[in-house]
Amino acid sequence: MKYQIRTERLPELDLAAIETALGERDPAGVVDRDPSRALLRFATCLGGGEVLALMADAGFPIEASALEGLPSECCGGCGG
Repeated sequence: MKYQIRTERLPELDLAAIETALGERDPAGVVDRDPSRALLRFATCLGGGEVLALMADAGFPIEASALEGLPSECCGGCGG
């Protein structure tokens, strides 16, 4: 699943802390920051509640309304 979080209302993010929290829960998960659009982007097998929990554990609690799930881009053609 892919998620994004708007970051303009968050304090300066410690991306390394968020990456660590994600890696503990989903070693194949990826998080990055798009400063041009003020977004934090996730690609992970975690559910929305788990992403909220990892953000809180990393020191950046957010409201559930700030987490946006994105539609899948998977066509199923590769068998994944």
